[in-house]
Amino acid sequence: MDVENKITILTPDGWTDYALLDSGNGKKLERFGAYTFARPEAQALWRPKMSLREWQNADGIFTASSEEGNGKWELKTRVPARWEMGYGKLRFFARATRFRHLGVFPEQAVHWNWIFYLVAKEKRPINPHTYFPQQSSMVLSEPDTHILGKENFSQKANPRQNQREISVGVKILDLFGYTGIATLSAGLGGAEVTYVDASPKAMQWARENQTLSGLAKKPIRWIADDALKFIKREVRRGARYDGFIIDPPKFGRGPKGEIWDFYTSLPPLLNECRSLFSDNLLFVALTSYAMRMSSVSIRQMLEEMVHARGGEIESGELAVQEENRGRILSQAIFARWTR
Repeated sequence: MDVENKITILTPDGWTDYALLDSGNGKKLERFGAYTFARPEAQALWRPKMSLREWQNADGIFTASSEEGNGKWELKTRVPARWEMGYGKLRFFARATRFRHLGVFPEQAVHWNWIFYLVAKEKRPINPHTYFPQQSSMVLSEPDTHILGKENFSQKANPRQNQREISVGVKILDLFGYTGIATLSAGLGGAEVTYVDASPKAMQWARENQTLSGLAKKPIRWIADDALKFIKREVRRGARYDGFIIDPPKFGRGPKGEIWDFYTSLPPLLNECRSLFSDNLLFVALTSYAMRMSSVSIRQMLEEMVHARGGEIESGELAVQEENRGRILSQAIFARWTR
């Protein structure tokens, strides 16, 4: 049997406010802004390169009771309750949470660039480097391939030959939007964005990031609701969207106690989303941090979702790379489609 699916590893370029300093022994040492943090990382099965003292000098060390469970931070007094970070023209707050993360997922920068570029190019010819750090393999003229898994923005990524010369209302739906950086990427590109997350606290954080990025006047609709319930209401209303950003958790609860389980809840959600596809569907991006799931599985779910739409699908892993072109550490799996 000829299997055409290829696993792609995407690693972001252009970060100045983030670095993966070292990894190993089931942990990772990272810099977020001016502060360093040591966190559990089950996939870092190799030996660290840096000394134990350097790891112990981290500004924050997270200790978990289990591989995926909550835990607690030991933070030095110099670490504030929140601090500012940036990527290109986007600004956002980071903070240490009880879920071990800091509200910023640096590997997602490859999606932020991709979403921004597709939306902005759909509206008008622009130079995306004005807004985001240039990717080392970004090409705007000739089709290119992925080199070491880095993102490129070739004509292959957006094969439309006849660009619209007037502004069009590109409508994007960001489900499980959390701190809203993907929403802001689409908004920066010129889209009308609907952000959905079950957590009012997450939505407040996202709105703070919107203000910090200077995007308060962008047409962004903020919804704190259960994703599947919201989708079903939108279907009844006859709503349509041109792009979908779907980044579901492994497990969660809606504002009224609704249960979200990745393996049982995602298939019906994707099926409902199909009823919201516009005639000019531009992209669908699906990401999963439920690492027991394979990228082959979510690719095939996406293929079923966009069946008969043509276009191209790529799938694989989102990763970060240690400083000085060091080891690559996978963080999530993804599948994404564009026409």
